[in-house]
Amino acid sequence: MVPIVLGVILLVALLFLLRTYLDANPHDLALAFRWGGIVLLGLLTLGLLFLRRPSLALIAATVTIAAYVFLRARLAGWFVPKPARPRRASRTGMSRKEALDVLGLAEGATEDDIRAAHHRLMQQTHPDRGGTDYLAAKINEARDVLLGT
Repeated sequence: MVPIVLGVILLVALLFLLRTYLDANPHDLALAFRWGGIVLLGLLTLGLLFLRRPSLALIAATVTIAAYVFLRARLAGWFVPKPARPRRASRTGMSRKEALDVLGLAEGATEDDIRAAHHRLMQQTHPDRGGTDYLAAKINEARDVLLGT
């Protein structure tokens, strides 16, 4: 009678675990399997100690500790790559409209128009001709934004 009762209890437990497995969030499930692996490594270590295999138990304990530290570090976000920042057209964030205003152009300007306006303004505002580095940098940045370079 006892084996039948234990069998029914085991069957109910397995059905409960299967139901939990099917309803689980994949991230939570992966985490549970990782922790379960660490627990199994710890039990293996204890089993090796019980069987008087200290050198193997030391290796198993080292692997267990390393797995535990790695899992904790991963959960803390140490090994998660940072998401790539979206690439902007310029370092300062000059918009296309601002670039058109700097070069004195209207929307729909061609590449030749952009290059001609850049050349004209650089002749007037270049630092060697009495302009400032700031103005030259802004004009260059506007050209780069509009030409996509």
